[in-house]
Amino acid sequence: MEDDSSIPYTGRELVNSKPLREALSADIPDFDLIRDLVEQAYVTETGDGNPDPKAIASWVRRAVGDNPRFRGLHVERNILRFVMHPDLADKFFLLMQRKCDMCGRFERFQTIMFFLHTRPVSRQVPSQAAFKKAIADYLRRVKHDFTDFYDARLCVAITFILASGSRTADIDNLAKTLLDALQGYAYRNDDQIDHLDLLRFSSGGEDSFITVRLAGTYIAKNLDVIWPEFDVHWIPTRGVGPIDLTPYLDNDVPDAS
Repeated sequence: MEDDSSIPYTGRELVNSKPLREALSADIPDFDLIRDLVEQAYVTETGDGNPDPKAIASWVRRAVGDNPRFRGLHVERNILRFVMHPDLADKFFLLMQRKCDMCGRFERFQTIMFFLHTRPVSRQVPSQAAFKKAIADYLRRVKHDFTDFYDARLCVAITFILASGSRTADIDNLAKTLLDALQGYAYRNDDQIDHLDLLRFSSGGEDSFITVRLAGTYIAKNLDVIWPEFDVHWIPTRGVGPIDLTPYLDNDVPDAS
C-alpha cells in the first residue's frame, strides 16, 4: 500500500496530535481539554489566529470525509455482550441493571435501582389512580434515598415483567402511569427525564413486577460538542418542508399537549 503520510489531507494535525489521542482515550474524557486540543490542531494546520467554533466544527467534518487516517473524535472500546443466558431470571437481572451506553458513556453518576412488586397498570384503565396511590404509599414506607436524583436531569430505565397470559398494554401507557406515580418521591417532576429506556417481557409464570433504574445524565447539556448549535436547514424532508399542523387543527378541541 502506498504511503500517504506526505499527502496534505485535511485534519492531518488531528492525526498527529498525541495529546489529543490520549485525551480521547481517557476513562472520563475532559471535554474542555479535547476542545482546546482540537482548536490547537486547527490553528496549527490552517494558520487561522482567530478560530471560530463553527469553522472548527466544519473543518473536523471535512477531515472525516477527506482524510483516510482520521475517522473522527472517537475511541474504540470493547463491550462485553452476553449471547445466551441460563434462564429468564438471569436475563432479567442483567437487563434490570443495564447501564446506558448513551448517557453513561463517560460520566460517573450515582445510580439507584428498585423493585415494585405489582402488576403494571396502563394510563387507559380505571385502576390507574389506585396504582399511583399504592406506589406513593410504598415509596413512603420503603424510604429509598432519592436525594441525588430529586432535582437532577435523569436517565431512567424501566423494565415491565408481565405475568404469562396478561393482556398486553401499550408500553408507553404503562410508562406514563408509573412516571406520574414516581413524581414527588423519586424526582420532583418527570420533565427532568432526558432519556427514557423501556423494556417489556413476559415472566413465563404468574408473577408481575416492575424495576426502575435512575441515573443522572448530562446528555442534553451538549458538553461533548464543538459547535453547540443545530443547522435545521439540512433536515431531510424529501422536498415537502416542515410539517404544519394548522390545516388539521380543530378549533373546538383544546390542545392536550
